[in-house]
Amino acid sequence: MKTRTVFVNLLTWLAILWAFSTAWAGPLVLTWVTDNTPGGDYIVGEGSRFQEKNPGIEIELYQMAAKKLNFELQLKRMPWKQCLEQLESNQVDGIFPASYKPDRKKIGVYPMRGEAVDMSRRSRKNAYYLYKMKGSPVFWDGKKLHDARGLIGVPSGWAIVSDIRKMGLDVKELPVHRNSPDLLLLGRVEGFICLETVFDAYLKRNASKYADIVKESKPVWEKPYYLMLSHQFVRERPELAQEIWDAIYEIQQTAEFEDVVQKYVK
Repeated sequence: MKTRTVFVNLLTWLAILWAFSTAWAGPLVLTWVTDNTPGGDYIVGEGSRFQEKNPGIEIELYQMAAKKLNFELQLKRMPWKQCLEQLESNQVDGIFPASYKPDRKKIGVYPMRGEAVDMSRRSRKNAYYLYKMKGSPVFWDGKKLHDARGLIGVPSGWAIVSDIRKMGLDVKELPVHRNSPDLLLLGRVEGFICLETVFDAYLKRNASKYADIVKESKPVWEKPYYLMLSHQFVRERPELAQEIWDAIYEIQQTAEFEDVVQKYVK
């Protein structure tokens, strides 16, 4: 009888200790990272920080998902290659915005439906355009590049590069940063294919200097972007992973999210 009492008391104390440890553990904190280039209205600004007020449509979308699912979200900015490396090594729980590349599945997890990526659970859809100097003969007709006589630049290390090369285009990978439009001004490249939210932001920052740089009217490439989660996170919290991607879809269908979008419409 005495042994049974000791055993019951032990179980009681273990339950109490578990309750206290759970309470002290605090809320779940997830760390997601993105790159440090301008993201237009989706991720406002550039560098290592986010704007506190109106940080961007995509940032607010993820903040709404975190609130809905009751976890804390820590967001960081760094070069894109570093984002990918940290996801692969499970140093972070997620990265964004990531276009779908089958090879990337070895470093992280996309929202999937069967064997295919689930486009309905994308975070956004962006387009890449050809930028050139006014009067340049090079142009994009929606399917092919015409009259290119010089180098065509593309962002180094970005997923779009392999897609563009599969289209038969001869391109040169170059670092993309706020001075990238100068390559056009100086004649170092004849054209630059880049994500419009990034390159448009560079042009607007110094509109008078870059007044003679124009964007072709038809996109070279349009593609959806996703939140990728780390293999470790999905392995340890598979249900929450699916809930996060579901929340991203569900929130985008709401009037509340439409109000967020309208804040950024100029």
